Amino acid sequence: MTDEHKHLGNMAVKIIGQDDETVTVAGWGVVFGGFDLEGDTFTKDTDYQLGLVPVKPVFYDHTLGAVKSSLGTVKSAEEKSDDGIDGLWIEAELHKSQSYVSEVIHLAEMGVLGWSSGSIGHLVRRENKSIKTWPVVEWSLTATPAEPRTIGAQLYKAIAAVNESLQALEQEPGEGSDSATNDVEPVDIEKIQNVESAKAQTEVHKKMDEKEVVEQTKETEVKTPEFKIDYDRIIKGVSDEMKAAAPVKTAPAVLKIPRYSDNTETDEFLHYIKTGRPAGVYKAALQEGTASEGGVLVPDDFYNKIIAKRDERSIVRLAGAMVIPTSRDVIQVPVELTTSAFTVAAEEGSYSESEPTFNSVAITVHKATNLIKVSEELMEDDATNLEPFLVDMLGRAAAAWENDAHLVGTGTAEPYGVYAGGTAALSSDFATTIGAGEIPELWSKLPEPYELEAVWLMRKATYWNQIRSLTGNPFQFNDTPAAGGGPGSWSLLGAPVYMSDQNPPFTTAQKAICVANFRFYAVVERRGFRMSRNPYLYQASGQIGLFTSFRQGGSVLQAEAFQYLTTA
Repeated sequence: MTDEHKHLGNMAVKIIGQDDETVTVAGWGVVFGGFDLEGDTFTKDTDYQLGLVPVKPVFYDHTLGAVKSSLGTVKSAEEKSDDGIDGLWIEAELHKSQSYVSEVIHLAEMGVLGWSSGSIGHLVRRENKSIKTWPVVEWSLTATPAEPRTIGAQLYKAIAAVNESLQALEQEPGEGSDSATNDVEPVDIEKIQNVESAKAQTEVHKKMDEKEVVEQTKETEVKTPEFKIDYDRIIKGVSDEMKAAAPVKTAPAVLKIPRYSDNTETDEFLHYIKTGRPAGVYKAALQEGTASEGGVLVPDDFYNKIIAKRDERSIVRLAGAMVIPTSRDVIQVPVELTTSAFTVAAEEGSYSESEPTFNSVAITVHKATNLIKVSEELMEDDATNLEPFLVDMLGRAAAAWENDAHLVGTGTAEPYGVYAGGTAALSSDFATTIGAGEIPELWSKLPEPYELEAVWLMRKATYWNQIRSLTGNPFQFNDTPAAGGGPGSWSLLGAPVYMSDQNPPFTTAQKAICVANFRFYAVVERRGFRMSRNPYLYQASGQIGLFTSFRQGGSVLQAEAFQYLTTA
């Protein structure tokens, strides 16, 4: 064995410590360079986004088998160079109280486990076969990794036992070989890996899933003369001869899943929504398309269609609210208390000091959720135009939530809305009707610096039944009904009117009308939409539940920018 490859038989996950409650395991999660069984390569420059999920769970075989629950958590993942190996070194703590941990520990003691990384398909970026971005969301222990260099000493011994078959493929007939040697068939390293792995796991898997054992322990006989191992051949990945060899159908290293489409991330996402199966490819060591706990993040192109539909109806966005993306649960937004001002100075006179003062508003991000029940027939029918259906429904629902949360939210376990954070400027003379003179009076309560971009907020019934139906001579400040106009063009005293039934009604003791400048309202967004499907909860009714969530907060930044009328 050359110095370059002396480490290859020492790559399996090892137990490095344990106590009464936990066991600590460690090993190489990713090895830089080379190619896995799919021909992909990971490098030092690959962006693994290790901070994306701060506490990463540990699973067995990415929950593809019988073991569905978490075994523990990853304690550290760091770039490391040791004994000629460059890659990511993973240490994790397994909890002995969890189901199947004792069986997984047994596999680690046998030296047949490797680390596997799990990512989310639509966040992965490739350049040819080089992985540029691979956000790791979970790590799994598995005996059938796609990266052949992480499979451990036991499987390399099996590969060594058949290596001369590889050398025989390269010899011309008559060059130091007899007819018996020339008759040796090409060897499929994936086949040997799968067979040996199945042998090592048989006893353990009997306790995990009896049905899986039946499928995974149908071993194929491999007659293997003793030959010298060719590490250079192995480290470069699967040779042309290996790829041409007949595939083994027991415990495959790569599980192919039919794709909904080969085109876009949205197609793959819709395939998941329809079938519950991630599109693309699962790799034992490199997992794509995972619907991790909490659902999958809606891909950007599909998300943009939803927010376009939402923004058509969201008053706070139409009226010009400040939108702030964040990765935090609470964000501090600076607020100006007093502004700087210029003064006249005489020739050679002193400059006057005028410094602005600031405060800050803490905005908490809240989780908004929605449940859609969809018939099984709608999901199963390939002709169904599912995308526009979801775009329209989710967009309208998100806009309704925003209008409610940011207009009348109390600030307790929800955004701090306009009416809760604004200023009570005026009380109406009557409980059920508004006087014509009360409208310009309310406008006059808005300080002059906020007038330029101000808008009106009220219900549709308030605008049409209270204001536009006034009789006598009320139109000295208002467009006459004959002036026409339509949605988006309605105005009052020259300022746009935004109507939503999320505003309070014009009844006793309600904040029925507001004149507002939304430049002084902040909307904070934590992330995009996340969606998961549940085919069982409503199965008796022939429905599938689609659970959607997003995270958002909001708050008034200047109370005087929002002046509202309260009914008597």
